[in-house]
Order: sequence, then structure tokens, then C-alpha cells
Amino acid sequence: MAAWDQIAAAVKSTKSIAVFGEMERYHFSEHDDKPQGTDLALNFQNAAPGNCFRSVMFSCHDGGFDQGPGNYYGIKGSRARFAYYGAFGWHIPVFFSGDEANLDPVFLPALQKGCYSGGGPGGWMYGSQIQWAQIVHDKAAMVQDVSHMLWLRRNHSDVLHANTCTANVTSIASTFQTTDVHAPPEGNYLMPYARFLPGEPDSSAASVSNIFIQVLVGDIVVWLATVFDCVISQ
Repeated sequence: MAAWDQIAAAVKSTKSIAVFGEMERYHFSEHDDKPQGTDLALNFQNAAPGNCFRSVMFSCHDGGFDQGPGNYYGIKGSRARFAYYGAFGWHIPVFFSGDEANLDPVFLPALQKGCYSGGGPGGWMYGSQIQWAQIVHDKAAMVQDVSHMLWLRRNHSDVLHANTCTANVTSIASTFQTTDVHAPPEGNYLMPYARFLPGEPDSSAASVSNIFIQVLVGDIVVWLATVFDCVISQ
């Protein structure tokens, strides 16, 4: 870690740098958290103090390392899953290339279980090939939806950022249910949450309600509701 200390210090005066390791944390790591739980705001309240940045890993390059051929992506076409835990959540979303397009994995012909150790046909995601024809044709709608979510995150970064030390996240009471098979298994229930910037210093219930109303009718949440409707109807 001393080497990264030197690198970070050297560029700090001119540029911002983010350092994250596969297993060890510097600013954050690849494996900080998984997309799980049904109340992201509660997870936020229970997050470890002092760690301002945390990742949420949907899929990993080592998925299926010692397994046979299969689909070891984590998003699997679920707009709701990626929106809830990733694009609009308080984590830094991490996923293996192709997950954002819901690709059907195609593996290198010589791939074996355990990398290339000769254990039979393998499913190591690092040994898969990106199928551009799928992205352009069959999976184009998924790519467009994920791109739009990430565009919203970038262009509303004052609210939709990953700095937990300055973020504001709260649950919103709801009876929302999803039939999305890739949603959390705990009854397939996702507790809606609001991300907001504090408004007037008045902390009365009326002021809080005004904040929620503004968030709920804003373009971001209206669009998110539309995504959920599409997922439920499939």
C-alpha cells in the first residue's frame, strides 16, 4: 500500500485519483458489498462509519472460475436490480463487461475449469468473449436503458453520488411488490428510498413531505418507476 500512497500523493496536487484493489481496500475495493437486502436506506444507516466510498459488485471476472459453462453475470437483464442497488444507490457499481448488456456468455473454445487446468469445459467469465452482434441487435434495449441510468447518475451527481459521508438516503413507506425473478429473494420486496439534498432548515414533517414530493415527481424517480413497470410486466 505504500506504493499507492506515493502515487496518490504525487498526483493529488493536479488530479483526482481513485485507487481500488480486487481484495484490499485503498479508497474502496472490488468486493466491498453485494446487491442484497430489501431496504437500501436501512443498509445505508448501518454502513460502517469512516468508509466514505464502497462498491457494490454485481459480477466478477472470476465468476464461474471452477464451474462449467453458464451465465455468471449478476444483473441478468434486471433494470430494477441495477437501478435500485447500482445506478441510483449510494454505492459505486462494479460489474464484469457484458453484464450491462445482459449478454449470453460465449466462452473461448479451449477454456477449462480452474482457468486452463484441464477440469473439463469451463465457465470462467474472464475467458468469455464479448459478442458485439448481441449488443447491436438482440441486447440493444438493455444497453440503452443502462446507459440512460448512468447518464442520469452523472448529470445529477449532486444527489446521485457515492460519497456516503455526504449522502442523504431515507426509506419511503410503500407496499410495492415486484415479480422480477432477479430481485432479492426475501419475498421479492424492495423498499423504495429517496435520495435528496436538504432544503430549508425547518425540520418539521411538512418540510420533509415537501422534499419527498419533489423527489417523487422529479424526472429521475418518474423514470425509475417506468423502468420498474417494464420489469414487472415481463
